[in-house]
Amino acid sequence: MITIAQLSRLLVTFSVILGAHAAIAQNTPTSIWERAIEAARDRDVETAVRLFERCAQSAPNAPQIHYNLGYAYKLAGKLEQAIAAYERAIALDPDYVDAHFGLSLVCLLAGNFERGWQEHEWRRKFPGTRQLPLPVWDGSDPASKTIILQCEGQFGDAIQFIRFAQVLHKRGAHVVAGTKKQLLPLFALCPYIDQLITAGDPLPPADFIIPYMSIPTALNLSVETVPTPIPYIHTNPQRDQHWHDFIHTNSHLKIGICWQAGNGDPNWEKHIRRSIPLATFAHFAHLPNVDVYSLQKDPAPEDVQLLAELGFADLSWALAESEGGFLNTASIVKQLDLIVSADTAVVHLSGALGKRTWLFLPVEPNWRWMLEREDTPWYPTMQLFRQRKPEDYEYLGQRLFEELVQLIHLHSKEERLCKN
Repeated sequence: MITIAQLSRLLVTFSVILGAHAAIAQNTPTSIWERAIEAARDRDVETAVRLFERCAQSAPNAPQIHYNLGYAYKLAGKLEQAIAAYERAIALDPDYVDAHFGLSLVCLLAGNFERGWQEHEWRRKFPGTRQLPLPVWDGSDPASKTIILQCEGQFGDAIQFIRFAQVLHKRGAHVVAGTKKQLLPLFALCPYIDQLITAGDPLPPADFIIPYMSIPTALNLSVETVPTPIPYIHTNPQRDQHWHDFIHTNSHLKIGICWQAGNGDPNWEKHIRRSIPLATFAHFAHLPNVDVYSLQKDPAPEDVQLLAELGFADLSWALAESEGGFLNTASIVKQLDLIVSADTAVVHLSGALGKRTWLFLPVEPNWRWMLEREDTPWYPTMQLFRQRKPEDYEYLGQRLFEELVQLIHLHSKEERLCKN
């Protein structure tokens, strides 16, 4: 089970509260605070909200209490109350970085991009954040300017936000994009990137620098103005041909699946919540004229066995860095008719390539997918499947199966038209 220490920036630990804020300890019963922390950690949302509300009543002027209450409201999907709690924490402590950052995530989740991105800039004030070595681009005319895009986040974040390199390129900028080394060969195929650098490379002469996730702030991005120049990720023609010959041996519907988030770190609770059991896809094995390919990198031994039992093709060997990594993954995705996945880098890659993509989302989705809606402004070809309650995979599997039956019918109809 995750420790309280692993919830850094999400929950303020009891020990910190006692050490730095004695007034809270005097006004808030120890057992209530500890139980509230534990309830939030265990996703007992109703209990967490109730107990943090009691804490806030006992210590109304403690910003940390209101911060944690905001987090509990966010878990409960009560976004207006979460915003109010974070605002109260900030009113009590205007420089409370965690509260500003928490507020940013709730605003983005609510679709309030204008305020959300502004508050998101507070992430640059977390301890240990490096000072940027150049002036930050502020959205002014980028024509004839060299702008370095500083990579941040995980693989999926990089794939999602590299779209803004194309925006700057079209406006006349010379774009130098920082990237993770694993993505370097893939991004090298993007014609709108003038130069690529990775961690440790010296910075070239430039006029400005800007972190990937600060670009929306500079562009005053709203939900309505998210750029979707799909596809904005490109593939290697030779690899495309290889995987076309490998996959297209019949006229079956081709589906790629990925179920485990976290890049081989399944013990981190955040990744577990974003993942789905492989068995959720078991219904797919009973459908005629469907070929299923696993795009899961480094699957667990029990999952490898289940893939074989279900008759799904395991392509994990082709996803290794030694075999081409993301270059291979992109070319494989391009050959498939549908990608069905948990919230992983694969869905960002599929969406950036313009492929039909079905994304499973847990009860507590990441900010970028917002709430309630079944589409996303980030990827026009993506459909969102939202979990109704934690660990409710049976409903998800049944819904995916029903949607897939309809897609198979459409695919069969298109095949008949092509033959005629």
